[in-house]
Amino acid sequence: MVERAEKLGIRAEDSGLIERMGRERLKPRKPHTESKKPAGSRKEAGAQEVQSRATSEAEDPKQPEGLETSQSIQLDPEAKAALGGLSPLLVWSQVGNLVAHTFEAYPDEADKLLDKYQPPVNQEWLYVALQHLDPVVGINNLVEINDHPKLNLKDLMKSDPPDVLEKVLFMVTLSSKWQSEVAT
Repeated sequence: MVERAEKLGIRAEDSGLIERMGRERLKPRKPHTESKKPAGSRKEAGAQEVQSRATSEAEDPKQPEGLETSQSIQLDPEAKAALGGLSPLLVWSQVGNLVAHTFEAYPDEADKLLDKYQPPVNQEWLYVALQHLDPVVGINNLVEINDHPKLNLKDLMKSDPPDVLEKVLFMVTLSSKWQSEVAT
């Protein structure tokens, strides 16, 4: 993995991010197909996947694709109150989108924040890590450090994207809760 990371221009110390973030907290993406038996042909397999995806999205259209929560990890009471009934999956997906948007639309501010917090990973690895972190763990940690200015998790998309990036960078670099739960 280190050799592959070096070929991609990623520092060797950054390549172990997922392992450092706690393997038990990261979830691989689930395939969209529900049937375990093989289809008769590729065409049938594609049709089954499309039908299964449509069924899944119809059942829960608010659940972002690829994110999963562990049933054994529960939202902290403060996090539950901060979400106001919204899904941790939805809000965590918004966090990831706003972080990515900050790097694209506010590159100077993003660079200043990276210089200020000096996270152990680059922006690409940070984004990948956020995508693969259990949303409940992410929300619990974000709520723990969310103060002055406080992000409104019930209406996160109205937040200033650099403010969201700053909270995330603070969380992954300085939060004792993050260091004890995730970065071990």
